[in-house]
Formats: sequence, C-alpha cells, structure tokens
Amino acid sequence: PDPAFAQRDAAALRARVLDIGVVHLFVGTPVGPMVAHLPLVAHGEDFRFHIARANRVTRYLDGATVLASAMGTNGYISPDWYANTIDQVPTWNYVAVELDAICHAVDDDGALHAQIEALSNWHEARLDPKPRWSMAKVDPQARDRMMRAVRCFELRVAALRGTTKLSQNKSADDRAGVIAALGASDLAQAIARG
Repeated sequence: PDPAFAQRDAAALRARVLDIGVVHLFVGTPVGPMVAHLPLVAHGEDFRFHIARANRVTRYLDGATVLASAMGTNGYISPDWYANTIDQVPTWNYVAVELDAICHAVDDDGALHAQIEALSNWHEARLDPKPRWSMAKVDPQARDRMMRAVRCFELRVAALRGTTKLSQNKSADDRAGVIAALGASDLAQAIARG
C-alpha cells in the first residue's frame, strides 16, 4: 500500500478481516487462476474456512500459496466534494486487508464442526437480541449429510497488508466536504463514518 494509507498493526488487521467477515481467496492452479469467496473465522493467529467439496478450486487448495483479500467499506469520491476543487481528480476511498498465506486442509470432523459453530456464533452475536441459531437446531442426519459436502481449511498467514484510504492525504476542510457529501447519501454513509 501507499505509505500514506498503509496499516501495519497485525492484531488490528486480523480484527478488521473478522469484522469484514469474508475474503476473496485467489489461487493459481494448473488450469489457470481461480477465486473463491469465503467467510472465515480466527484460529489462533491464523484463519479457518470451509468450502464445498464440489467447488472447482477445492482440489487445488491443500498446500497452495494463496492471496486473500478482504474488502470493507469503499466508495467513489467526487472532486466536487472538496473545499478546494482546483486541480482535483476523482478517487476511490476504501478499507482493505490482504493476506499472504499457505492453505492447509484440516481433515478432522471435529475441526470442521468447530469452524462452522465459531462462524455462526460470531455472526449470530451480531444479530442480538435475535435468539441465536446453532447446529443443534439441525437434524443430525441432515447435518452429517451437509458436513460431508464441505471441507475445512486453514490459512496460515505469512504476511498481512492493510490499506485505509479515507482522504487522510487531504486537508481537514477537504475531508469535511467528503464526509458531508457521503453523509447525505444513503448508499455511502458507511464510508463517511470510516
């Protein structure tokens, strides 16, 4: 990332990945590049996810060096929103984290079950006061059938890179103009809050 926007605190970057909740997992394969879109959970300093066995990328994941990208809040920034509109150009503000990792299969039914429970617990907690869903609500035979259709993997993180590009390279007046314009838009209020 541009040094002006780089985020380097590993714990904060891991927390941001979990807050975003899903990554785009890129892997080079003998038949070309592939991507999978995966919700994940923390597992120590690393992450775990599950993916359908039938997904075309699954057979290439075990042992693969991968790039995972978590894209959070993002949006177009018009130069008309700046206090000083002279010699300004449009840009895109965004929050993102990239992970370089080695992907390893975790062929353990207990680990798969724990990963799915951790994933649902994490996201169900965000829905409070709704009563939380759990795997206990699924018929055991149906649960076992569905569990056989997926596989658990771990991303062993080698490097994290974060970018928080929220007009911090602009003047305070320019930033105030961007925040005011975004705050007036229903579609872009999240980026205005940063």
